[in-house]
Amino acid sequence: MDVCPKPKDRVCRGCDAPNPGPNHQCSHHCKLCGGARITADRNCRARYKTPYTVTKRQWERRRAVKEAEATATNFSTSKPRSRSRTHSRSHSRSRSRTPGSRKQHQRRAKRGPAIFLKRSVRLKRTRTARGDTRVKALEARVSSLEKTITAPITRTIQQSLESIYLRLSRLEAANTATVTSHSEAAPHM
Repeated sequence: MDVCPKPKDRVCRGCDAPNPGPNHQCSHHCKLCGGARITADRNCRARYKTPYTVTKRQWERRRAVKEAEATATNFSTSKPRSRSRTHSRSHSRSRSRTPGSRKQHQRRAKRGPAIFLKRSVRLKRTRTARGDTRVKALEARVSSLEKTITAPITRTIQQSLESIYLRLSRLEAANTATVTSHSEAAPHM
């Protein structure tokens, strides 16, 4: 199917007839179901429907807006709570433990971060070691690339300088020859 637009080719919107004439009688044809109606008519069962993901996003947006409005109104009308109530709850929870379990919890709390720190230090060392080897490898690669790049450049510069010196020496020789010929031709006074 050719999708490139061609301004000379016209298509009837109702029945999809190519290049309809001036006295064209349109017979509607649905592209979705093939029925005798306009494409995506309300009566068509195969009409375009919004995908579920799109409708789900719309629902979520509406719900978020409603929740934001509800929380905004709740904050403005509600009184601030005292902190003593939340503190008493957490304090009562900590008392619900048995004395033995509290000691075990304290031991784990003391032991945990030390192991974590040791492991993190070990990881840092291995990462820095890997990083150092990578940096060294990259530096070696850069130096070798510099050599491969600069070697041909210096060669071409040397060749061009040699050709310039050769031309200069030829010009100097020609110049001295013309000076001597002029001095011989000129009469001495």
